[in-house]
Amino acid sequence: METDDGHSGRRKLSAEEHAVLRGIARGDDFGTIARALSLAPATIAYHATKLRRLLNAPNLPALVALAFVAGLLTNDVLGLDALLDLGE
Repeated sequence: METDDGHSGRRKLSAEEHAVLRGIARGDDFGTIARALSLAPATIAYHATKLRRLLNAPNLPALVALAFVAGLLTNDVLGLDALLDLGE
């Protein structure tokens, strides 16, 4: 991935791209994400395609998995932190 600073090896996502990625990770459909961000569903589809290409993901579930591996998503996006703390 191309980087904003040319050094880290990772391209930073824009705030809009990251919001779309979080919505996809939560399982929201494009219409729901679009309404939440005041964007057109076609814009959400564009970002989803762009993100899939960026992470070389063949589909949306793979995009979410690869985004977690790449550190672009964290457990808190799905509320998993609370679930992981239940056993302690």
